[in-house]
Amino acid sequence: MSEQIIVTKGLSKKYNMGEQTVTALNNVSIEIDKGDLVSVTGTSGSG
Repeated sequence: MSEQIIVTKGLSKKYNMGEQTVTALNNVSIEIDKGDLVSVTGTSGSG
């Protein structure tokens, strides 16, 4: 059995930019086990 080191369930994040609301994360669930290789990418300028 693998050891989970990161677990999220239903993670959401919104930012306010002036009068606009930007959804950065919408109901994200992930399980990352010890030893997993993980990469998070986005569009140019997103992070």
